[in-house]
Amino acid sequence: MMNRYALLAFLLAGVVAPSGLHAEPSAPPADGMAALKAELAELRRQMQEQRQAYESQIEQLRREVKDLAGRAAAKAAPSPQDELAAEIEKAKGDVPQPQPGLLSMFFNKGGGQSSVPDISVLGDFLGHYVADHHNAPNPAQEEGGKRHFQFREVEVAFAAPVDPHSKADLILTGGEDEHGEWNMELEEGYLTLTTLPYDLQARFGKFRTVFGKNNPFHTHAMAWVDRPDVIANFLGPDGMAETGAEVSWLVPNPWKKYIEWTAAFQNNGNPESFAGDRQDDVMFTNHMKYFDNLTPATTAELGGSVATGANGDGSGGRTMLEGVDFTVKWKPPSQGLYKALTWQSEVILSQKDRPDGATLGSWGAYSSLEYQFARQWRAFARLDYSEFPDDAQSKQLGGAVGLTYDMSEYCYWRLEYKHTSAQGPLAGQDRDELWLQLNFGIGPHQAHKY
Repeated sequence: MMNRYALLAFLLAGVVAPSGLHAEPSAPPADGMAALKAELAELRRQMQEQRQAYESQIEQLRREVKDLAGRAAAKAAPSPQDELAAEIEKAKGDVPQPQPGLLSMFFNKGGGQSSVPDISVLGDFLGHYVADHHNAPNPAQEEGGKRHFQFREVEVAFAAPVDPHSKADLILTGGEDEHGEWNMELEEGYLTLTTLPYDLQARFGKFRTVFGKNNPFHTHAMAWVDRPDVIANFLGPDGMAETGAEVSWLVPNPWKKYIEWTAAFQNNGNPESFAGDRQDDVMFTNHMKYFDNLTPATTAELGGSVATGANGDGSGGRTMLEGVDFTVKWKPPSQGLYKALTWQSEVILSQKDRPDGATLGSWGAYSSLEYQFARQWRAFARLDYSEFPDDAQSKQLGGAVGLTYDMSEYCYWRLEYKHTSAQGPLAGQDRDELWLQLNFGIGPHQAHKY
């Protein structure tokens, strides 16, 4: 190939040779010129083939780059169907497979319930000091006050789905009475239907009455050691829980707000405001709850309650209870683990028919403020005022302050001091009380409602 280029250069040089040369080159032979033209044509053909080959390779590379870019884009932005399929597969991998228990009461090889229910146990231990103050002598004063340790409550809770449409909860509570003897009873036991139409849900069995804010909560879920005086005097020292049926409805509304209505028929076994064990009748309750987000850090809840049933005076009269509750919670998203504030207030009004045809009116209220100032520390203060459904002249005015230390999610310590000024025979005596509470739990006990 190099010889060919050298020959071509020599010929061109001969053509453009300077005129100073005395002898002109002679014309190449005819057959040499033909050979040269053939060589040039061959060079052009080879160059054209090389060009076509290069262009073909470049086009192939372009297609490969475009295909890779398309694949990368598809991987970066998957379709909704692909995203859903990926999430389903991920969820399947995250769900632990239940291990059959040797003592499982619910094991069913036919495909029904195949594992034991969730079992939780909670213990509530108290150290309680009471100092009574009254003009008349009393044993408490002579002894310098009352000191007492008490394992107030042990709660054993069972919870499990029954089928795809329902779940069951069973809560047994045991505790010491004033004589130090232990008693165990059913605090709650009910079946909940969860898939009813029109956003309805129903419960059947024994359950805490949805009246006001405090009554639906168990003892360990409260922000204080003791229940407010108005709850104890109008609904009972442990609140009100009866057997019956309940339906709740998430009310649709054009404002897209959370509005829940709850209605229940329960046995009329509450001795404080209704018939107790002296009359066979039912108690009817209504509760309406409105919940809203005021700001990203603040929520508010407003509730209204009504309960009515025959009372135990033997005259066929009835008792009507009305209640209003209000709760505001502040919990900044950036400091949610360390700071929070809860303001909770509740008022209960009572109208109770008497055997003489008169109606006795009485009322009570409490207001509580709880502030979380560190990750494991909360402080609270509460004011109480309460009359009695059977005697509006007997009154209690109390104030309580306290401190809670959360050792963990499953254990907390609480110190509370309360002073009560009493007036009337049902209110007892003026007193100062000091509690030290230890509450702990084992098992997957479910969180309580807001």
